[in-house]
Amino acid sequence: MNYFNHSMKTARREWQRITGDRNIILILLFSPLMYVMFFGTIYYNKTETKVPIVVIDDDHSELSRMIVRNLNCHSLLRVERVEPDFAAATQAFNQLKVYGIVWIPSDFSRLVKSSQAAEIGTYINVSRFLIGNDINRSVTEVVGTIDAGIRIKRMETSGLSVNQTMNSFEPIRIDMRSLFVPPETYGDFLLPCLLVLILHQTLLFALLESIGREREQRTIGEWRKAGSGHIAGILTGKIVPYFLITFIYTLFFGVVFFRMFAIPIAGNAGLLLVMVGLWLIATLLFGLFMASFFQSKLQALSIGVFCSYPFFLLTGYTWPAFAMPQPLRWLSALFPTAPFLTSFQRIAVMNAGLKPVLPLIIHLALLCVLYAGLATLRYRGLFKRVERNRLYR
Repeated sequence: MNYFNHSMKTARREWQRITGDRNIILILLFSPLMYVMFFGTIYYNKTETKVPIVVIDDDHSELSRMIVRNLNCHSLLRVERVEPDFAAATQAFNQLKVYGIVWIPSDFSRLVKSSQAAEIGTYINVSRFLIGNDINRSVTEVVGTIDAGIRIKRMETSGLSVNQTMNSFEPIRIDMRSLFVPPETYGDFLLPCLLVLILHQTLLFALLESIGREREQRTIGEWRKAGSGHIAGILTGKIVPYFLITFIYTLFFGVVFFRMFAIPIAGNAGLLLVMVGLWLIATLLFGLFMASFFQSKLQALSIGVFCSYPFFLLTGYTWPAFAMPQPLRWLSALFPTAPFLTSFQRIAVMNAGLKPVLPLIIHLALLCVLYAGLATLRYRGLFKRVERNRLYR
């Protein structure tokens, strides 16, 4: 009961400090909504469509015109124009008016009719790797479909049945199916990660701002006094307001934002909320420990901003952890967002149950214990120094 009372007294004090600090209000209440709407509208379409390309048709045959029509009908491609030579096509390519060049050589139709190998040249701007991959895949699909039709028709004219033709043409077939995210949209993959990182940075910045302000204004003693010197109550009360605000924001985003941008959630909502709660607690305790090393708001926020991008890269979301050097994998395991994003993928995307997620629950729980212990040691030492040296009121 004493622990609860000490925590509530410290939490009430923190609420008053939050409402009296415009910077914390801006960081904690308004910035998540602004960032989420901004990033959400950028990726609203989730995948690019009608990427402009240019075609050089040196063959001028019915077959080459059919290829051009099929390329233009593909959902990911738009034939911006058909150019007569490489000079005009290269100019549009270098000016980034188009992102790919498809070249149909002059003898293409003749070689196909004579059953000889014919080539179609494809030149792709791979400096934009997502666009480059889409162009490569789309051109391959179009040309492969036309090639298959020509070969099957040729075999049928030789007297083979449809089944014999298909078996001769494809003695080995690949049954490839996209699981978990059938549309394979980039937005569905990236937007949840951005949402988590926004909330992560919001928590850290608000907490760094608050504790930096405590040390800058020399109110550490008041903070300690609010919790009656009970270290667990002091630290718990400090993070309770931030936990509640961010948890409510998470529910709001899950209900409103995910529906607004049609992001599917396949798994158990209750299990996902448990992971959210553990992640928020671990992140707040990590923030408490991190903030204990800074003497002012400016110093704390400067370091926090500097660490934002490394935190993002170390999550293993955009670049798999198994492809990182071993020391970075160990470092990644120390940040709560890394196991949480993995659990989010398993629950929300792959519809996993408790068993596949249990190791991640244990991981986050261990991080809670680790950072609770480290924060307790740091602030117990800080409060003792404050009491001994009378540095703060």
